[in-house]
Amino acid sequence: MGNKLEEGLRKGLLAGLGLAVLTKEKAQQLALVKKGEASGENVAEVTGEILDKARKGKKLVESRIEEAIRNVIEKVGVPTRQEFENLKKSINELKKKK
Repeated sequence: MGNKLEEGLRKGLLAGLGLAVLTKEKAQQLALVKKGEASGENVAEVTGEILDKARKGKKLVESRIEEAIRNVIEKVGVPTRQEFENLKKSINELKKKK
């Protein structure tokens, strides 16, 4: 349950923030505008830089969002998967004793 909630929140926050990695085509367009030139080497270099920065930024935001979600889940008191499994096991053992 926690994983689905966590994943849903993460996807929602990322979508809400509009944090999609730039496509190669968009990065090339940005590079052309930024540099004001259409040299293949320059476009490739700037495109690589833009994509690299976008990926690093996305990873940083994702890790911070995931950390925030874990903190909220912990504060709310949602049991971990292991705690839930242990509880199910205990319930099943009690049922067997009846």
